[in-house]
Amino acid sequence: MIKPSSDDLPNGTETNGADASAMLESLPSPRTKRWVCRRKAAVVTAVEGGVISKDAAKKIYGLSEDEFLAWCRAYRAKGIKGLRATHPCRKDRSLHE
Repeated sequence: MIKPSSDDLPNGTETNGADASAMLESLPSPRTKRWVCRRKAAVVTAVEGGVISKDAAKKIYGLSEDEFLAWCRAYRAKGIKGLRATHPCRKDRSLHE
């Protein structure tokens, strides 16, 4: 199992050891199987905030480039709600015809 570590911080990140550890410990477990919107948001904001590099996040969590970028686009567009895996139910018109 790969765990996030201070080595995963982007080059030039200015944090002391305690700050980096606290930030990294707030990330989801590398064993995460169920990606609820809160966990996706934690990874996206950690990468965008410079807490962990994008490449490290993809490696640790087994994410493809496309999947990670989709999370980023959804989060920027609609916030945490944009990261939901399910969409509002649409009424099936054939049931009402």
